[in-house]
Amino acid sequence: EKPQPAKSVVPSISGAVPDFLQGRLVLSPHEVYPLHLGALTHTTLHEMVPGQFESKQVLVTRDFCRTIKASHALQDGYTKTPRWVLDTGTGTVVVLSNFEAEFAAENYPSVFHSSHNPRMHLFSAIRRLRQSPHVLTRDIDFDAHPSLHVYAGSIQPEPDLLDKMRLYMGLVPRNTNNPSLVRSSCVDRDGFVPPSAREVFAHVPGGRGLEASPFQKSPVCMLQKLYSDIYGLGEELATSNLGKLLGTAQLGGHEG
Repeated sequence: EKPQPAKSVVPSISGAVPDFLQGRLVLSPHEVYPLHLGALTHTTLHEMVPGQFESKQVLVTRDFCRTIKASHALQDGYTKTPRWVLDTGTGTVVVLSNFEAEFAAENYPSVFHSSHNPRMHLFSAIRRLRQSPHVLTRDIDFDAHPSLHVYAGSIQPEPDLLDKMRLYMGLVPRNTNNPSLVRSSCVDRDGFVPPSAREVFAHVPGGRGLEASPFQKSPVCMLQKLYSDIYGLGEELATSNLGKLLGTAQLGGHEG
């Protein structure tokens, strides 16, 4: 179903962007937000967002988050997916809006051509089998953080990236060599391993790295809604690599 017509917000340059483009990571709470606080705040998922996408590696600007003047229910169809990502060289990347990327091209063109940070990268969610994770050849050395792929809806990642995304989400695979442990009370019904139980999986195949997941509660339901209801990936999601992971986790596990 197509979103109802709405009045778009007048784009503007977030105040911290010029600093970012000059290599200064100056954080302004009213202009730049952590991914989990900004990108989905004005959608029907806003009540599910607390405790989710808590990635210190990815920030989003105010202009990227602001799309239309409407209620929460009407903003779902106008939610942006990341396209322009600025690597600050500090371990943190900033997702910019198209308008801010144009500003950068006009005023700081070197960030598009330099081999040093700050450096602008063109990002695209991986939605097709065997799709390259890099849009441009010059971005071959840029590996986007798994949280960016999870948020953007990279539903057809290669196995290595899918595994990183799984660990970031705090999910354990069902094909572990210790299936009884997966079926135990250590694992939620949808495959999510709560923080208090992650140490148990440190030496289980597929479990090492779960302790770094920032999720305090399962993201499975929220992600299914994000991908299906907001991104409109219903049919594609059902047969995708990521969709199978989420669906398999939902079908298997302990009933409680």
